[in-house]
Amino acid sequence: YGFKGRVFNVKMEKSRAVVAKLADYGTADLRPDTDSLPICMANFTTLENSPPEFLVLGENCRQGWGHDNWGLGLCFFHLFTGNCPYEELLEEVTCPPNLRRLLEDVWDPADKSGTDFALLSSLINADVYEEGDEKDFVLFDTLYRYLVLFGAWAEESREVLGEDGERVWRAVDEGLRLDSATFAKDAGTFALETGNNYIVAAAREKLAELEGAMDCLKGLLAWDPEARWTSEDVLNSTMMQGLVEEDGAAQGVAASFMHFLEVESERT
Repeated sequence: YGFKGRVFNVKMEKSRAVVAKLADYGTADLRPDTDSLPICMANFTTLENSPPEFLVLGENCRQGWGHDNWGLGLCFFHLFTGNCPYEELLEEVTCPPNLRRLLEDVWDPADKSGTDFALLSSLINADVYEEGDEKDFVLFDTLYRYLVLFGAWAEESREVLGEDGERVWRAVDEGLRLDSATFAKDAGTFALETGNNYIVAAAREKLAELEGAMDCLKGLLAWDPEARWTSEDVLNSTMMQGLVEEDGAAQGVAASFMHFLEVESERT
């Protein structure tokens, strides 16, 4: 495959070759004129994959390629776990009560006039038709799970996301302080960089084995959408260099990449 003067050789032996296909573009929107417009309800599809800027900035967030690449990063993490999507892996991890209450005050206040989170409020109350109906707390669990898994990277984005996200960050700080024991337990189990869950630990080990893989994952899952890696950044990354043909000579997959695939093949 040629890309900007380079050739990526992804040919594999027939006995081991697999074809990866992307599917289900039911809500995809490729129109360039939507770029930089405020986010809308159509941007919320699988709520568990909502990028953090949707949850931090609300309607102050703008549409762009960065949202898609957050989803790509979650898929990337899923592949390295060799198991289930993150929301199933963390199914028992839910937003603790104090953090949920503080986020609810921001996302779904009693007085909704002038709020920047009307979209989130609509999603939270999507199934509330009469008094006593339960709200949908998926978005609360989603943000909390991101903090548990990738929270170590969130600090870098606070200043960049600016004043528009200040209310959510204040809620997060206070909520995690009040629910510190719960957060410490959950992060100790599932945090990607230090968690002791065997699936997370195995993913961390695999990411370390393949040079540049952890940098690629962190780039795709940067909390700041402006700093998030593009698809071109991924292709230019260290992780992909083993697939690049040099000086026109077909070298195929680099030895380290082949070794990684062979080890994974034996594991599975």
